[in-house]
Amino acid sequence: VTAVIDGYNISVYETDNRTYSIEPTRNGSLTVTVTLANNQYMTREVQVEDVDREAPKLISTRQEHGSLYLSVTDNASGIYYEGIYALNAEGQRTLPLSWDADTGCIEFLCPRATMDIYIPDECGNQLQLVVSITQKDKPLRTLNIESRELVMEL
Repeated sequence: VTAVIDGYNISVYETDNRTYSIEPTRNGSLTVTVTLANNQYMTREVQVEDVDREAPKLISTRQEHGSLYLSVTDNASGIYYEGIYALNAEGQRTLPLSWDADTGCIEFLCPRATMDIYIPDECGNQLQLVVSITQKDKPLRTLNIESRELVMEL
């Protein structure tokens, strides 16, 4: 059994006696060929759609009443809200104060020092936000937010 999507070989796994599994890693035209011991073969082609290879996206941020609000979106599998967390420089894990799956808004306590926020989607792709403070002396801290996307390797 062989599988190819648009010229790229795809791994085929035998999950049971004469039962095979294919995990497409991209969208495109999937061609599967089954060859028997006597060299007879059959080939089938199907279109693969909706393979999620994109991390969530940051839309906007705001600070209000000691909280940092992040607005995020993921147009494919959706945000995995239960998996969202932040790590400070010492590696201490912090969970969001709240989130609203309908609006994509996530609330964290406004950080006092640099922290990394991790926002995964349902497929394991992840948005990492590095939040650092550029002005500590003012009542409303000035934050710098750097965005990094981590995409699951299939």
